[in-house]
Amino acid sequence: MGADYHHSKQRKKRQEARCNGHAPSQRTLEVVTARASSPARADFDAAMQLPKAGAYGSKHEDFPDHDCAWELCEILDSGFTLIPWDGRTPRSLVDRAGRHIAVLAGQPADPSYQGAAQRAFDLMEWERQHAEFKPEEVEHRRSDFPAFATGILYGGGQPEPMRLVHGDTGTRGEMLHRFLNSLDLTRLAHFGDGA
Repeated sequence: MGADYHHSKQRKKRQEARCNGHAPSQRTLEVVTARASSPARADFDAAMQLPKAGAYGSKHEDFPDHDCAWELCEILDSGFTLIPWDGRTPRSLVDRAGRHIAVLAGQPADPSYQGAAQRAFDLMEWERQHAEFKPEEVEHRRSDFPAFATGILYGGGQPEPMRLVHGDTGTRGEMLHRFLNSLDLTRLAHFGDGA
């Protein structure tokens, strides 16, 4: 194989990374999996949880007497266990039957990742300070933070796909455009998707 083939292959990889973000190789995934620490075991049976509609989460108990963030001591007093974690090493959480119920993905060993995470945080913080969010944009079913959908929606009985209202033309379109064009946020999202 000649140099032209090698350069063509490198060019193709760079183009794919620009369009789709960096995708870890199979070998990288194998190394990360092998290095992952042993799973933490929870005294919990995931099969006994009632799923929400769509089955992406489970129903949870409401605590009407507790309307603020929980303190660590309150969580531990209610029967939870604190799992030591360095924030970097991948670690999974399994239930009694060995089913994976959560993953602490950690972060790549690449030292530039920390800078990307900081720049992504700075962008989101800048947007938060300048956005003047309405109460209904902050208090919703996802939690107590601003969240906007963007892209194409097809569901809910509609006859054809539609662009979501917050997209390019919505009131938050410019902000969402900055987020979607951020290479740092894209890098974090690709890592999260791969985890």
